[in-house]
Amino acid sequence: MSSTINLTIPASSRSEHEETALPLQVSGEVGDYCERTGLSDHLPMIMVLLDRLLPVSGTIVPEVRHDHEGAEQWLTLVVPVSGEFEAIMRGHDELLTDLGESVPWTAAEAIHVSLIPG
Repeated sequence: MSSTINLTIPASSRSEHEETALPLQVSGEVGDYCERTGLSDHLPMIMVLLDRLLPVSGTIVPEVRHDHEGAEQWLTLVVPVSGEFEAIMRGHDELLTDLGESVPWTAAEAIHVSLIPG
């Protein structure tokens, strides 16, 4: 079974006249993992938080990562960002706080955010 989940959210960093959006497409192993764990229900909120709190500068790449010593898995969102380091770190801290308040703890624990220069 392979699931495809398409999410599109408004990109606050774009001009109000542009009709583009910040997309996230989840399919294959990632889609299956999200469906199996119930993360699919929470991805829209997580994308809204990412868009609101971080200066996203490119395509967000979802990956399922595995614990090499155990059976644990989690979803990592690789997020390219640009801007001042201090602002990015403040946004990341706010993201972790808001994530814990916006989605069940099981979903928050199953998602990791990896920031990369973009």
